[in-house]
Amino acid sequence: MFYNSIFKIISLIVFIVGSCTDSTPDPVKLGDIAWSIAHKEEQTTSVQPLIDDSNVFFYQDGFLKSTKLSNGALNWQVQVWNNSSAGSFRNLLSDENNIYLDRGFFFRAYEKDTGRLVWNTNYTNDGYAFSGLGGPRISQDEEYLYLPRKGRVLKVNKSSGEITGEFSLDRLVPESIKHLQGATESIPSLDDDFIYISTGYYDTLSTPVLIKGNVFAFNKHTGDLIWEVRGPEKVQPTDEFEATDSLLIESPIKDIDIYENYLVAGVGPTIMLLDRLSGEILWHIPIKNRMFTGVPSHENTFGGIWVGLTVDYSGIYIVTIDGTARKLDWETGNEIWSVNIVYSNISIPTVLDGKLYFNNSGGGGIWVIDATTGAVLFNSRPPEGSYISSLGVGNGHMVNIGNLKVYCLYAE
Repeated sequence: MFYNSIFKIISLIVFIVGSCTDSTPDPVKLGDIAWSIAHKEEQTTSVQPLIDDSNVFFYQDGFLKSTKLSNGALNWQVQVWNNSSAGSFRNLLSDENNIYLDRGFFFRAYEKDTGRLVWNTNYTNDGYAFSGLGGPRISQDEEYLYLPRKGRVLKVNKSSGEITGEFSLDRLVPESIKHLQGATESIPSLDDDFIYISTGYYDTLSTPVLIKGNVFAFNKHTGDLIWEVRGPEKVQPTDEFEATDSLLIESPIKDIDIYENYLVAGVGPTIMLLDRLSGEILWHIPIKNRMFTGVPSHENTFGGIWVGLTVDYSGIYIVTIDGTARKLDWETGNEIWSVNIVYSNISIPTVLDGKLYFNNSGGGGIWVIDATTGAVLFNSRPPEGSYISSLGVGNGHMVNIGNLKVYCLYAE
């Protein structure tokens, strides 16, 4: 009797301990999928999801949606467009109360907590007014949105949606084609009165036709021009190139970023550092195409940047169309590290908490790279389909709009 009782007690203890052990979930790893939501039909949207605190906002099936970041549970959804790929611009914005989107024909503010439409401003019925800009990014400061367009950047009051001003882009372009110059990005400084605008346009007067661009600095309050820089048409080769004479380049300025008193510009197949207060060019370096390294007749070909630029205090990060991620030194532009990512990148990278995150939109999947060493921490394609959009990163998660599903992955 005694031994039977002891045996039952021991068996019960083993059962309880075993049950506790079995119920303990495996620890999540960087890149593990937290949740996914299938589309009703295949998507092609490239609008970057926006992570805001415990929620994530994204386009899906023509709707703007808000879901819980932790599990994908729907908070609210509103239809924005009558097709599955709504969104002409690459990003969403938010502040304390609202989320902002730009569809080109119109722009809107929705209440973050409820999805209630706060205001809607109809801008145009003419798609030419914003088409052909290559998917620019919208920006903001405390009071205003800044929205890129052909020939101008709109300044929009965030409380009312009213267009209160614009920054005209009719400079540094021949009179007969100035209507072609469009804003590719605008960045208001949060520390002073500057706003920086990069542009691109087709110079149809040249033979052959060339893509060119410029950089402007305006006073964001008065609209006065502070300085302007014409996109350089030549650059001196680095040691990577076999050429010794200056190289002819096209100069659309697809991407800019600012840090302290610097402005970095992706100028077609080159990268350029300027003093953001004066517009002085501090250095200008060509990006060697490494996709065809060792292939005859490709010794002097270029790579290039298409929204693949971001910065932090330690360096400049570029993720290029020749299938390379690189970190450059602020002072010299010299390469600190590089990673072969195989496929072309045309998506927005993010540097956060010592890691570089991006979706290699040319087909290489999501990448996470140690920002200090260049070590690859994670790279994978989705279980189904492809990752399409730029990668939203924040609060320990990554969110991407694939062609078949929205995917949320753990970022740490």
